[in-house]
Amino acid sequence: MTDNTARTSFIVPLLLALAMLATRFHHFGIGTVLPDASVAIFFLLGVSGLGIGWLAAFFALGFGIDVAAIGLANVPAVCFTWGYAFMAPAYAVLWLAGRSVASTNYRGFAGGARVGLALVAGVIGFFALSNLGYYLGGGFAETHGAMGYASAVAVYFAPYLKWAALYVIAGLVLAAFAPRAIAQRA
Repeated sequence: MTDNTARTSFIVPLLLALAMLATRFHHFGIGTVLPDASVAIFFLLGVSGLGIGWLAAFFALGFGIDVAAIGLANVPAVCFTWGYAFMAPAYAVLWLAGRSVASTNYRGFAGGARVGLALVAGVIGFFALSNLGYYLGGGFAETHGAMGYASAVAVYFAPYLKWAALYVIAGLVLAAFAPRAIAQRA
């Protein structure tokens, strides 16, 4: 590994970690300015070809941010139940969806469509697993019927997908143009 490769191999994880730190502290990010980018971050981890060690590291980072938000900023712990354990497979689904297109050429309609379909599939899997954990661990199984709960949380799917898509597009554009800009500076 050259010095340049070693230096750049941590740029993607560093940028993704900074994005998580900037957007995750409150459940929907910093107010309404920066919604939580975690869904896109785990997908981009996979797209970037980063291995399972990075998946575990980012899950730990997200967990640490959530604990800090609850303990330091008095963010309500309503989502922090035993059902939180469902977040690990939910994020793994996003990472796997990203890995499925890691070698895709994103240019052109076909490449973009393939990445888009993988993102939609990943977000559906993430949304289903994370909400199943919240349903079972948050006491909703006793107080709501499954269909009532599903219809109540369904309104959140479109914003999850929209923000994930916007963040993923921004990440892919940055990944496409940053190496050229760095090479021109060198």
